[in-house]
Formats: sequence, structure tokens, C-alpha cells
Amino acid sequence: MKTLRDLYVHLGKAMDPEAECTGSALLLHLGQNRTKTETLQANLALDALTNHCSPGPVLSALLNTGLNHSSALVRGSTGQHLCRLVGILGGDQVLSSAKFFRSQIIRAACAMALDGAIEVRKYGCEMLRILSLNNSFPKQLRNIVPNKDWNRLQNVLQEL
Repeated sequence: MKTLRDLYVHLGKAMDPEAECTGSALLLHLGQNRTKTETLQANLALDALTNHCSPGPVLSALLNTGLNHSSALVRGSTGQHLCRLVGILGGDQVLSSAKFFRSQIIRAACAMALDGAIEVRKYGCEMLRILSLNNSFPKQLRNIVPNKDWNRLQNVLQEL
């Protein structure tokens, strides 16, 4: 994990082709009841991935493995790093990005804001807060969120 962290830091975007595979492996490692030290090392490597690789591969790594994982620890780490990615990019850039990228982030933020685990919900709410600072967010949100989740999400948004 330390080696992966160093590779992300020193090679940066050159690690993009490996980002999804290695990021997924780090998330899966978190779900295997590891020690606190191993959890910390995996999260530090995921921090480096998020900070130094391109947003697209980072998003793929996080969402494909972590968003629907059965472990709240994995979903929480996914939320933490996805929130970091949204913070790095900023709400304006996320909401003006390509439709697929934008909709993936909004869907993930909504799913996390409605998650059963409080650690996951806090990151989902933080992403929604960042995105809500943009005037186009309400319209984009309404176009993306399924009707079945709309009422529950409205309650979350009112609390923000």
C-alpha cells in the first residue's frame, strides 16, 4: 500500500491506466476486517490516488467497487475520497463537466446521503452541500434523481 501511494504521488496521471484496478483493490482490502494500521495505509494510498490521478479514473475506481459494497467501512472510505474529489474539482467544475461524469457524481452523492450508515451519509451530504452552491444544481438534480428517492432526498436537502 505504501508502494502504491508512492507511485500515485510520483507518477501522478501516468498511473491513470492502473487507477481503477489498484483503487478497487485498496477498497476491497478495507472490506477484509484489517487492522487499524492497514486501514490507515489503504486510506492514505486512496488519498494519493484521489489527489494525483485524473478525475475520471478515480471516479471509476471509487464507484465501481465502493458505492454498493456491503461494508460500511468501504462505503465510508469511498464517500470520503469522492467528497475529496468533489472538493478538489469544485462544484462549478463538476456541474459543468461531461454529462456522464456529472450524473455519476450526483447519483453517488444522493445515494450516500440516503445511506444507512452515518459515516457514509455525512460525506454524501457534504458533496450535496458543495454542489448546491451552484445555481444550476437544483435543475440538474431533479433531472437525475429517480422519483422514488426524491421525497427522502428533499428532507436531506432541507437539513443542509
